[in-house]
Amino acid sequence: MQRNKSDAAVLIPYLDSPFMTADGWELRLFRSPPPLGGDALGRPVLMLPGMSANRFSFGLRPGTSLAGALNAAGRDVWILEFRGAASSVWRGSGRGVVDLDRKLRFDIPAAARAVRQLTGAEAIDLVGHSLGGLFAYLYLGGPDAEPVGRAVTLAAPGSFTQFLGRGRALIHLPVRVLAPLARQLSGFGLPALARTAGPVPHLVAMRRHFHLGGVDVATQRAWLDHAVEDLPGGDLAQILAWAATGRLRGRDGDDYTDRLSRVRQPVLVIASAGDKLVAPAVVRDGYTRLGSADKRFLVIGRDHGASRDYGHACVLLSNAARRDVFRPIVNWLGADERAVEPVSRERVVRPLRRVH
Repeated sequence: MQRNKSDAAVLIPYLDSPFMTADGWELRLFRSPPPLGGDALGRPVLMLPGMSANRFSFGLRPGTSLAGALNAAGRDVWILEFRGAASSVWRGSGRGVVDLDRKLRFDIPAAARAVRQLTGAEAIDLVGHSLGGLFAYLYLGGPDAEPVGRAVTLAAPGSFTQFLGRGRALIHLPVRVLAPLARQLSGFGLPALARTAGPVPHLVAMRRHFHLGGVDVATQRAWLDHAVEDLPGGDLAQILAWAATGRLRGRDGDDYTDRLSRVRQPVLVIASAGDKLVAPAVVRDGYTRLGSADKRFLVIGRDHGASRDYGHACVLLSNAARRDVFRPIVNWLGADERAVEPVSRERVVRPLRRVH
């Protein structure tokens, strides 16, 4: 998918590392290493973007990104782009399946293994935004998780029932009819819509993803041009079912809901006071169900000591996030870093190419 090249020169220049999933998808990890001149400190960090999002949802430009803040603390950062993203390629026969089940069962485990193999690290840390945060919970509480030291989620819903409100009870039959149809759609053209000139994309983004004054117009335009991926029909079908039933069930009937109670790793759960998409109460719902004995719930906003309120997307994009948001994350992941052996750069064994 062709992206707008107008401001590509100022985007974060990630290093691109392809890897394969067990079911035939070639995916990519986008690496942001620590500054040259020393070994990485602590565990490498794997980041999981949210629905219809890619690596640029974690920051667009050098100097104002969560990856950059972690790099400054010596952390080696790797961002997964899921199947269905513009960077993914189906290498199998027939049609490649894209849905939440396969992202959870194939994409995340393969990415975690790849990061450990590329770095030689015994364990990783995990950061997830929005749906990526819920994925982090389900992965950590699942049976096949790679060793994870600590985790952070931002704006991660504990469920999807709030998106339907009082109409949830009325949608069961429509969901049963629409879900099979939605699975047949490869996408809905969201990137093209986001890149449409004029005020409409900005107004839509301001309503759901940004808080007034959270970022400047140029940053919002860059986010629309570069950070938005399409919404696969398979993803939409499962999210509708999760919202209608209140349970996080796979297509084969496997119920993921109770995995949150099986999470044992230390987890920092962050909510944004100005988030109009995933409100703090929805984030807290996931937090309360986590089984971890070491967990913290943090609301970022003016009434909670931050310099400003943040929306769903600008919590990772605002200049002020460097102090209000990134610093608590760096501190949380580094709480036990003295006990973690530095990882030598020489352990990164596969060549990486630089991309925007």
